Amino acid sequence: MNFIKGIWLLILLALGFGTSSRITKMVIKDRIPHWRFSDGTLLPMIAGAAGPSMMLETLKFAKGLDPVADAFDNATSPVSDVYSLRGHGRILFAIYIGAGATGTQTLTVEACDNVTPSNTTTIPFWYRQILTGDTESAITRAAAAGFTVTAGGSKIILIEVDAADVAAASVNSLTGNEFVRLAQSAEPVNSPCLGSIMAILGGAPNRYAEDVNATVIV
Repeated sequence: MNFIKGIWLLILLALGFGTSSRITKMVIKDRIPHWRFSDGTLLPMIAGAAGPSMMLETLKFAKGLDPVADAFDNATSPVSDVYSLRGHGRILFAIYIGAGATGTQTLTVEACDNVTPSNTTTIPFWYRQILTGDTESAITRAAAAGFTVTAGGSKIILIEVDAADVAAASVNSLTGNEFVRLAQSAEPVNSPCLGSIMAILGGAPNRYAEDVNATVIV
């Protein structure tokens, strides 16, 4: 083990990290290489030549709903794609609404039994709203019934789901499911809102950075 540590330290020194003001050394923890920062922080990802892993390598980005003028028209029962959480611990839905000052939506999260999906069950989740600039609201726990967004144009709604909540839900009398999607259950104020949905996945324990992340929608 000391020999392995030494090899990694030599690599770091060769790449110029030995004099970094942030990274002090590389250590092995639970058989996984970690970067140790000057404040004692450990990051469990192999970093490559640029230091700690890039967000582009550790997060998976996927389309959910393309931008459209009336994205949340309840007549079309708008939903995101279905995503697999097999390789990820959490999923964050980022809803960006531009024009549309009065329309509102009631949003829910559904655990799914497959990618179709054949059956779904609504589950609890966490959310926050950014209604002005980058001012964030408090993080709030929503029940399975979902929540209704605050009216107003130019806003971001963030919805985070834990894979454990997806797996715990009984879908068609079965638990342990890995599939999830975002859905709209109602449109309290039916007024067009230009918007889109993006899904961001990550949070899996001991997950290494990847140049190209595997698909989560097939």
